[in-house]
Amino acid sequence: MRELLTARKLVLGLLLLMVFAAACGQKTSLKPSAESPGAQQTEGSLGPDGGQSPTEGATSASQGPTAGGGGGGGGTTARPTSGTTGGTTGGTTGGAIAGNRTGVTATEIVIGLHAPLTGAAPLPQDTFKNGKGVYWDWLDDHGKIFGRKVRVEFVDDKYKPSDAQLGCKSLVEGKKVFLLVGAAGADQIQACAQYAASVGVPYMSMGVMETGLKGLKTYFASSMSYPQQSVLMAQYIMKRLDGAKKKIAMVRPDTSNFDDAHVAFVDAMKSYGVKLTRDSTVPKDADDTALLNEAIALKAAGVQIVYWLPAPVVWIHMLGAASSQAYHPLWVAPGVTIGVNAAADLACKADPLVKANAFIPYMNLDVIDKFDANFNPAYKKYTGSDPDDIGIALWGLGKVLHQALLRVGSVDKLTRENFIATLERASDLKSNIFPTLNFTPSNHFGAREVHLLDINCSNGRWKTLETFKSGF
Repeated sequence: MRELLTARKLVLGLLLLMVFAAACGQKTSLKPSAESPGAQQTEGSLGPDGGQSPTEGATSASQGPTAGGGGGGGGTTARPTSGTTGGTTGGTTGGAIAGNRTGVTATEIVIGLHAPLTGAAPLPQDTFKNGKGVYWDWLDDHGKIFGRKVRVEFVDDKYKPSDAQLGCKSLVEGKKVFLLVGAAGADQIQACAQYAASVGVPYMSMGVMETGLKGLKTYFASSMSYPQQSVLMAQYIMKRLDGAKKKIAMVRPDTSNFDDAHVAFVDAMKSYGVKLTRDSTVPKDADDTALLNEAIALKAAGVQIVYWLPAPVVWIHMLGAASSQAYHPLWVAPGVTIGVNAAADLACKADPLVKANAFIPYMNLDVIDKFDANFNPAYKKYTGSDPDDIGIALWGLGKVLHQALLRVGSVDKLTRENFIATLERASDLKSNIFPTLNFTPSNHFGAREVHLLDINCSNGRWKTLETFKSGF
């Protein structure tokens, strides 16, 4: 137990990681409010469109960014309008189409962002606050979007679904944002997405579960969901890890929100003729005793590969428990969380012999310069701090949203309704950070790629093995 206590102390440093703790806890049964998102903003005179370059001139609104580019293609030149929008139907007296323009003014486009900073996962706010606006600050110096600066309004969802829903409501009805973004937390994303759908507000998050999200008109995932990643992970295990000759287990949190990922993985393994040696759950806030018992059971079953779904904070505890039993399987994991370098550092401290591979949706620090040469200098310029992988994730989300907004074509057409209709028919949305996205009206889970990482305890970081993998 001495090793377990040491592992627990190490986990305290993982607080930063929980900004992207997608494998979160409480199952929510919240019913979203159906109240109005608020009055319309007034549309003023229009400036030049924003693209990657501040120079004027029309370019294709569907143009993607070049490798290393920060913003992507420009939109068509905006047409000036007269008059104002009004009411929730957005009637106009000029050339703009009807619709809800809340959050779009003569000078700004306002978006809302929620993430867990306090409550179940309190953490220093500087890193997140630094990262959330870097891309938009950079873009403000490189052409804007339709001549407008993007301003980010932020709320702390306190790592609770109820607070996430209330926070998103405050962003929509109080801060008058145009759209919402969820940075992390599966249950929090689910609660906020359901609220956003009830009031017709566009909502994008990194991919988590599909339960409670699939079928929502306004929801879009910027990366592969856990069920999608589970199918890809089964392929990776079989094709790259010689899975047919190994004993394989799956460990997941004891919440029904991960049932879809569980079913996807089990079915995928069955399609290869493989039955799991062990298929178990652990409490979402598992203590050392529960994890020690699980480690003992995995070792007794001779499991060589463990597909791990619970949160990284639980994984670090689990590594301490397994190490105390001289048990060192290969851990494989999907998601947005476990591939952060802070997790690798603590994992190596908990078990210097740890072996692990992970999928991650956004580019890692070790290769970012090859794919986007603007990130590192921009982060240093606008924050005065050294870049981190959380900053890359936020930068990438900004790039995805930039491309999506440009697809509308001009500010005249920038309504919530038209943005949703445009996005759900958007194909080949490229950011060079996140997977290429291809949405359809019937499928808002449009990612098919991940980056593959391998843990490297010589420096306590993840090493990128392959990028933009859609199959193995």
